[in-house]
Amino acid sequence: MSVDVPTADLVCVGDNIVGNIVYLSRSDPALQRAAIGRIQQFGRSRVVGGHIGVFDAPVLGNALHYLRRMEEIVVDIRLRAAPAEATPLIATIRLEECIASGVVPTAFEREWHGHNLTSIVAQSIFSLDAALAAREQAA
Repeated sequence: MSVDVPTADLVCVGDNIVGNIVYLSRSDPALQRAAIGRIQQFGRSRVVGGHIGVFDAPVLGNALHYLRRMEEIVVDIRLRAAPAEATPLIATIRLEECIASGVVPTAFEREWHGHNLTSIVAQSIFSLDAALAAREQAA
């Protein structure tokens, strides 16, 4: 859920983003991507995100970048490693591999990145994406 406040040139997005990243828990990444895209359509210059405060609008693109990179990296791992081998590889994905260029991660973003890695393993996030990619490669 997000709240557009046109008179303040501001949109409140709650946990759709956590700073320059997203929080991958109990939400489908495709739905998160779509929600952030809709938020961008408001065209507001300021964004109030989950837990950290007010950001300039590019934070939304940074969050999408993070989500896209996490998906790419996890799908690649799931394609080339056996399931038992994938878990420790996913657990070691560095935040710096996922964040947008020029973004300096905060301690809070680092903490939530760790939660994301745990969620990816526990909830098999991006497993369907990897299966579809494997099917495409085989075809």
